[in-house]
Amino acid sequence: MQQLAQREILFMAPKSRWLAERIAKEIRERHLKQTRPGGRLLPVRELARELGVCVRTVLAAQRILAERGELEIRHGSGAYLPQQSGPRWAGVFTAFNILQPHASIFQARVAWELSRQLEEYGIPTEFYIGRSTLREDDPPSSCGRLMADAQGGRLEGLAILSCPATIEWRRTIESLRIPCVGSNTPYRVEMGYADMLRRAVRHLSGQGCRRIAMLAWERDGLREPLRRALRECGLEYRPEWVRHDLHPMLSGAGWEEFREIWTASREKPDGLVAADDVLFDEAARAIQELGIRVPDHLRVVAHANKGADRRYPFPVTEALVDPQRYAQALSEMLIRRMRGEPVAPRTITLPFEIVDSAAAGNRVVLCRTGIGATMG
Repeated sequence: MQQLAQREILFMAPKSRWLAERIAKEIRERHLKQTRPGGRLLPVRELARELGVCVRTVLAAQRILAERGELEIRHGSGAYLPQQSGPRWAGVFTAFNILQPHASIFQARVAWELSRQLEEYGIPTEFYIGRSTLREDDPPSSCGRLMADAQGGRLEGLAILSCPATIEWRRTIESLRIPCVGSNTPYRVEMGYADMLRRAVRHLSGQGCRRIAMLAWERDGLREPLRRALRECGLEYRPEWVRHDLHPMLSGAGWEEFREIWTASREKPDGLVAADDVLFDEAARAIQELGIRVPDHLRVVAHANKGADRRYPFPVTEALVDPQRYAQALSEMLIRRMRGEPVAPRTITLPFEIVDSAAAGNRVVLCRTGIGATMG
């Protein structure tokens, strides 16, 4: 029977073959990616109506998919996605090496929370950690175990914490044929940096600061939001007080960039927004070494992770993001997609809390941004 199907495909007219290939691609995109292993596709007549072609063309498309091992045709029963054997799990993936010394603890916390939350629903998890450090263009082939498990049918779903925003990566993720959420997918969770900047600048302005600097990683594109935030408070944007060039994982990056801010001109900033927790770790050391008294000479609002219980050598107002809520938003979307439930593409924006950290370690919540989601 398989040899007969192969001959039918081989001797199809070119136009019919082209149409069958196109319909096979449509079936793959619309149905195979949304069907669990062992699941049955819609009946042929329903597929023909949906795709606007005749039943004969749908049958030819199914034979093409069956020939490639993507579909199993059971005569008298219908077409099914092949059943996978052996254990299967959900993956938590980051292309960047979160185990290196200067990596942010945020992704490690999110990965741990994701694993815990998924396993509460009875879904085993595996971690996939890439090798990227300062480079952000490592190809998918650098993550061989992830690709092998996905192509071998061992992955039921994937939460992507970070990966390079390249066409190659996007196409690779789309080709995995499993539910994916996170970076480079239509189901994303982001941190509300622009609103955090606006609130941080407003807080510093309310404390009497008139010359505000920013320490950030420009991948996040925060210069324009800073301009708007300063303009809203009637303050001047000073480009020499904005540093964003050095990757946070580069040893000494935060120390060097703050030193450049402080020595850029005779006039000094009296307020600092540190929009990256890793950069601020080293910037705090530079502030001490340069003999700057906080808050007498400089007031600081710094990005931090909720639950990290960080202690600073001087008073700092923290802009806290919650890794647990980040993981929860991702896991809820992933679980629903793995169950085959309809989930509209969305970007969920997580809130920051702006919290004063007193010298004794006591914290008082000053304000909190709202959580929101954009659909598209």
